[in-house]
Amino acid sequence: MFLGGLIRYFSPGSDMNRDTAYLYAAGVVVCSFFIVLIENPLWLAALHAGMKMRVGTCSLIYRKVNLSATNLEIDFSFPFLYNFIFLS
Repeated sequence: MFLGGLIRYFSPGSDMNRDTAYLYAAGVVVCSFFIVLIENPLWLAALHAGMKMRVGTCSLIYRKVNLSATNLEIDFSFPFLYNFIFLS
């Protein structure tokens, strides 16, 4: 809405005055500012939840492989776990 009014100011044959164009530009800036204030914390929360899920899943896989290796008396190393978790 604000962007449309601002574009209308620059169209040929427009009778809009400069003060109205400034108000439309201020509306665009304020809306952009609110998007930054609202969207960035939401992305941060989503990425934080994703990292928690990844850590939990890797921990579960590590415990499962460690338990299996202990029961089967298999020696596994860090490269094995790295390949198992990140490349599969």
